[in-house]
Amino acid sequence: MPEEQRRAGGKKDAEATIARELKERAAIALDETDFEQLLNLPGMSEQENEATDVALKHLLAEKAAEYIIGAAEITNKKKMKRLGPAALFMAAEQERW
Repeated sequence: MPEEQRRAGGKKDAEATIARELKERAAIALDETDFEQLLNLPGMSEQENEATDVALKHLLAEKAAEYIIGAAEITNKKKMKRLGPAALFMAAEQERW
């Protein structure tokens, strides 16, 4: 395998590891969040409400990881001092378009 392909594969593995770690951290942070008032819709059973809460937390953790990775890339590309709210908003805007 050529060196360039091996490096690209290694970079993808590293990015996947970072994304997985960020997603796990976001999931832990969101675990203590209670979306019950947001999700408590008329006609939903308690089990449906709990399942929807779990699904929402999973999706939010995944998006959070994507935004943080995007913000880190923007921070490096624009030579910003640190990852902050501006970089997160830029990453979110890029995601929309």
